[in-house]
Order: sequence, then C-alpha cells, then structure tokens
Amino acid sequence: MGKGETPKANATLNNGKKDVPSYLLAPIQVDKSNIDSTIVADGFHSKESIYN
Repeated sequence: MGKGETPKANATLNNGKKDVPSYLLAPIQVDKSNIDSTIVADGFHSKESIYN
C-alpha cells in the first residue's frame, strides 16, 4: 500500500455492508514440539524471552 500498489487478496469477506478483499493465512498450532521452528525461527520472539 505504501508503494501505491493494491495488495493481493486470496478471499473476500463481507463486513455487513460490502465485500472486502482479504488475504487469509492458514493457522498453525504452536506447542512445545514446534515453537523453535515457528515463533523463534520467524524472529517473532527470541528463545531467551520464551524460556526465561
């Protein structure tokens, strides 16, 4: 949007007044077996901030 381009949409959701282009992501369940390969690997949180 900052470049003046229209973001890509993969779905349309109705907000009660009109259809709104949307980009929906598949949710990922995070637990102790995959927290390092998801949350930590993506840089969202550091390993230290989770385990301390």
